[in-house]
Amino acid sequence: MRTAYSPSARTGVDLPDPTFLRVPNLLGPIFEEAGTGDRQVRESLFLTFNVDLGFFESRLLGPVRATGAAVTVIADSGVFAPDPRNVRSAGHGYALGLAAMSGAFHPKLTILAGQQRALVGIGSGNLTIGGWHANDEVLTSIHASRDEGAPLILRDLVRFLRDLPGRVTISQLAVDGIGRTADQLAALLDAAEPIETGHRLLDSVRGPILQQLPFEAVDELELTAPFHDLAGKAFGALVARYQPQGITVLAQPGQAVMDPKALQREADAANCRLRFVQLAGEEVAPSRYRHGKVLTALRDGAPVWSVAGSANLSAAALLGTAPSGNCELAVLHDVGRSLLPTPTVAVADVPALFNKIAGDGEDADPLGSTGSFRLLEARAVEQGIEVTLSGPASEDMLVEVSPYAASPDDFRELGVISTGSSTAVFPGYFGAGSRVRVAGQLQFLAFADQVVKRMQPVGAGRPNHNSTVSDIFSSDVAAAQWHDALTRLLLTHGQSSKAPSLPIDSQDSSSTPSVWRTLDDADTWADYAENALVRLGMPIFQLAVGSVSAPKPVGSSLPNTAPAWEDRFEETTEAFEEGETVETAEHVSDASGLETPIILSSHQRTRLRRWVNDIVTLMPQLGPLEQVAICQLTIAGSSALIWDASSGSRSWFDPLASALEAMNQDHWPAAAAAQAAAVSTVGLYRLRMAVPPDERGTVAVRFFELARSLQPLTKAATRGSIAHNLELLAGTTFVAPSADDVVMELEGSASTNPRAALVRVLERVLADFDLEWVDDHKLLLTGSATNPRAIAAEVLKHASGIADLAVGVNANPGVWAVVGRIPGRLTLIEGGKRPTTFKTYNTSNVLNPMSVLTDQELGQTNRISSPPFTKPGDVDLEVLHALNLGEGQMCS
Repeated sequence: MRTAYSPSARTGVDLPDPTFLRVPNLLGPIFEEAGTGDRQVRESLFLTFNVDLGFFESRLLGPVRATGAAVTVIADSGVFAPDPRNVRSAGHGYALGLAAMSGAFHPKLTILAGQQRALVGIGSGNLTIGGWHANDEVLTSIHASRDEGAPLILRDLVRFLRDLPGRVTISQLAVDGIGRTADQLAALLDAAEPIETGHRLLDSVRGPILQQLPFEAVDELELTAPFHDLAGKAFGALVARYQPQGITVLAQPGQAVMDPKALQREADAANCRLRFVQLAGEEVAPSRYRHGKVLTALRDGAPVWSVAGSANLSAAALLGTAPSGNCELAVLHDVGRSLLPTPTVAVADVPALFNKIAGDGEDADPLGSTGSFRLLEARAVEQGIEVTLSGPASEDMLVEVSPYAASPDDFRELGVISTGSSTAVFPGYFGAGSRVRVAGQLQFLAFADQVVKRMQPVGAGRPNHNSTVSDIFSSDVAAAQWHDALTRLLLTHGQSSKAPSLPIDSQDSSSTPSVWRTLDDADTWADYAENALVRLGMPIFQLAVGSVSAPKPVGSSLPNTAPAWEDRFEETTEAFEEGETVETAEHVSDASGLETPIILSSHQRTRLRRWVNDIVTLMPQLGPLEQVAICQLTIAGSSALIWDASSGSRSWFDPLASALEAMNQDHWPAAAAAQAAAVSTVGLYRLRMAVPPDERGTVAVRFFELARSLQPLTKAATRGSIAHNLELLAGTTFVAPSADDVVMELEGSASTNPRAALVRVLERVLADFDLEWVDDHKLLLTGSATNPRAIAAEVLKHASGIADLAVGVNANPGVWAVVGRIPGRLTLIEGGKRPTTFKTYNTSNVLNPMSVLTDQELGQTNRISSPPFTKPGDVDLEVLHALNLGEGQMCS
C-alpha cells in the first residue's frame, strides 16, 4: 500500500512516501496488469467528480479493458458536460453512470478487482487529463493478491461501496457495476490473508469526515487544499475540535480559493498561531495547479497522522454527510512524517491570497443551480429506450435523440416525459452510444448486456473466436501462424488477375501498380476480394475493406484453417466456465497441440516485435487488401504492450513508418483507394505521436517527408472513412479521439512553409501563448511570462528556416520585448515598466546566436551598441529598418 507522492518499486505492503509529486496516478500499475495477459480482472470502477470522457477513452479504456475487466465510470451529474465528438464507447465499451445529490459527488476512486489480484487508488485527482497528468495530486495506491495478502482497509472500502447506492441517487447500470465490484473485491479479500497497515478509510456516506478523524491532543495542524469555504467554517471546526497552538496553511496564490481574513479570525478567536506558506519559488514563477488535499496533525513537533484524499477544507466536504453534504473519500495514514511538499517560505502578501473564483465548482450545489432533476440514464430495453431522471419532472420534458452514426449536432424528437414522472419508455431502435438529450443534458444510450462483456483470456483450450485484433499481440504463437499464412500465400500464388501477389523470389515491387490496374475491373475485383476474405479471415478482411471502400463477397464462408480474430465477446457465459480458473486454463492444450502463452515473457515480446517488422517487409509483395490489413495491424500493434520502453516510441516508429511508405503507391484500385487513404491518414496520426514537440531529429524529418509524399493519397480521405477506421480499431490499445482530431492534428504536416512550421511548433512548446503574424517578418506572442526576452529567444531557436524575423512578446504585467534578427545581427528592444532600451549584437561568429540574449558574458562580448541605450543608434537602426520596425511598436 502506498500514498503516491513519489514513485518507488513495490515490494509487498509499504508505507507512504514523504514527498509531494506532481500527478501520481495508476497508469503504470494498470499497464503492468494489462501486460500480464491473463485478463484476471473482472471489474473496474472509477468514481470521479469531473470526467473527461475523451481523455478516458483515448488513454485509459484500452489498457483497462485489456486487463479483462468490465468497466464502470460514475461522475457527478451536476457538472457532467461531455463533448459528444470525443465519446465513442460509452454505453457499449463501458457503463457510464451519473450520481445526483444536493452536495457534490466528489470521491476519486479507481478499482481493478480480479480473482487473483486487485488494484485500488484513492486520491484527489479527477478522471481528467488534469487529474491524471497535469496537476499536483495525491493518491494512496493499494495492492492486494491471493499470494501477498490484502490490507484491511479494503474491507472498509467494500462496506462503502455497498452503502453508497442507499445514500446517493445513481443510475441503475452504474449501481449494478458498484455491486459487482464490491462482490468481486470481497471474494478476493475472503481468499487472501488480511494485513494491518495502519490505514483507515474515511467517507462521508457514514457521517461527517471531521468526526471520523482521531480525537486526540495535537499541538499543530498542517493544511493544504485548493478550496476553503470562504466563511472559514471547516477551518473553525478543526480549530474547535483540536485547539491547536499553531496551524500552517500551504497556499497557492491566485489558485487556491480562500479568504485569509476569515481563517485568521477563527484562529485569533482560539488564540491559535496561523501561518500561510507557499512553495519556495512560487513567489517568482507560478507552479502547476496543486489539487491535492492533505491534513496533517503534529504533536511535540512530529507528525502523528495525516489524511489524504478528495475532501477539500470546506464545510460541504468536512462537516456534511451525503447526500446533503458532499460525498467524499479519504485515507487516514498513521505515519511519522509530514506529507506536505517542501521547501516552503512565508507568504509575503497574505491579503492577496483572497480568491473567490469558484474554480471547477467542487463545492457547488449542482441540483440547486440546474433544476430539480438530472438526466441519469438512457437504456435500451425490449420496447425501445428507457429514459430515467433523478426525480419527478416539474413539467413536461422533451426527450431528443441523436443516432450514434449521425452528427452530434443533429437531434430529433423522441417523445415527452410527463409532469410528475421520472422515467418513460419510447419505442424505436438506436445503436449503442446514441446521444439522448433532455433539457440540454446529455446521456449515451447504454446496452446492459454489452457493458458487462469482457475480453476473454486467450486460453490454449479455447477456439480463438472471441478475440479482438489486439489479441494477436497477446500470443507470439498466433502471430507466427498468421505470418506463416501470408508467407504461404506468396509462395503458392503467382502473378494473376485474381490474386495479384507474386512469389517472393521473383517479386518486382515496381510492377505492383501495373498489376493492380487490372483490379479496376469490377468482376476481377470481386474475384480477388473473395479470395482475400478466405485468406485473411473476416475480421482482418473487415479491417482491410472498411465500410464502403470495397464490395464484400456474399455467401463466402471461412474454412476452419482461416485466421479468426473477430472482435466478439461472450454472449451468455462468463470468461471462465464454472469451476475453471486462470491456472487451469493456462495448462489446457488446443486441438493443434500448440500452447498459447498467457503471460508473455521478454523473449515472446521480442518475437512479436520481430513479427511486426516481418509482416511490414511483406507488404510490397502483396495485394492491396493485404497491404491495408497489414498497415492496420501495424497501427494497432504500435500501441500493444510488446515494445521496449527504454527505446521509447522509436521502437514502433520505424515499422509503422515503413508500412506507410509501402502504402505510397502511384495507383490504388478504385474500390480500395478511399480505404487506403483513410488508413494512411490514421497511421500518420499515430506516427505523429512520436514526433517531439520541437519537431527536431531524425524521427521528425522522416515523419514530415512521409506526410508530404503521402499527401496525394491522404487528401482523398473523408472524415467519415477516418471515423469508421477508428471504430474498427476500437478494442485495441490504440484509440484516437475522433476523425476531426485526426485531421486537425495532421493539418499542415505536409506543408513546406517555414512560417506554418514555426507556428505548429510554437503551439506545442509555447502552448500558453497566443500567436499573431503582423506581417511576413513579424510574429507577436501574448501571454504570461516573467522573462519575455527568453521567450523570444525560444521562438528564434525554432525559426532557423526564416532569415529575417522580428519576434515580439507581450508579457504580463506590462512587460514586453522585441527581438529582431537579420543575418549577422540581432537587436533586442525591451520596455514596459522601465524605459525602453535598444541593444544590438554581432552574431556572425556565434554558434548559437540566441545565446547572446541568455548568456550575460557572451552578450557583453558581442554587443555592438553603445550607451546610452535608451535611443536606437546606427547599428540598431540597421536591423530595425531591415525589418521595417519602429521603436518597438509591435508590443505595448
